[in-house]
Amino acid sequence: MMAHITQTKQGARLGTRFRGKLAAAYGGRGHALCGLWYVYSPKTGRDWVLQGDLAFDHFVGVESDSSIVDADYGPEPATFSDAEGPITVPRTAIVSFAGGEVEWRILRAAGSEPGPEQDRAFKLCQARLAAAGIRYRLITEPEVRAAPMLLANWRRILVWIAAARESPMQAISDRVDALLRKQGALTLRELETYAGEANFPLYAAALFKMLQSGLLQADLTSSALQPATRFAIRGQSA
Repeated sequence: MMAHITQTKQGARLGTRFRGKLAAAYGGRGHALCGLWYVYSPKTGRDWVLQGDLAFDHFVGVESDSSIVDADYGPEPATFSDAEGPITVPRTAIVSFAGGEVEWRILRAAGSEPGPEQDRAFKLCQARLAAAGIRYRLITEPEVRAAPMLLANWRRILVWIAAARESPMQAISDRVDALLRKQGALTLRELETYAGEANFPLYAAALFKMLQSGLLQADLTSSALQPATRFAIRGQSA
């Protein structure tokens, strides 16, 4: 089956384009006047404007998922054409997985469930995209917020990483890596003792980046991030 996809091209400079997106997001909130989140994504190395708390929590979940290597949190709608004709496909995000798979995502807030006709139209759209090899996934609010402790912990972690975004990190990351390979695991308290109070924020950011990339593991689903939280090389006991 032959299919064609088009989307809006972005030609302006980054700063101009981002200011335009911020203004557009602010003006496009509609009657609900949802809040805007201005966030930094370590996965993409850039800032994003997100509309509403659900989009923000989805962003946090994506950033915490080491199987996802890249994301677009503000894609334009795509125009998809096949033998049945063109359709416009709304997208909240596009995520790319380590295995090479790409997934278009659309979020649905609680209380905005579609009627039978809308649901049927969505499933037909999903089937047409699937026939062209495109994964189009609907993610509901309960799915986004299924692990509240994990989201709470990663909201904090992302702040640490963002605070270090302008700092040279390679040497610090190498030291953290060497320490972990020597010990196999360490807590935040042990890392602070090693780094010293003044340097600890950068060392913690390096540790969290390693966690985000999937090199480390920690229990952030059932307990809050704290000095005793233990980080281990993936595959070893945390």
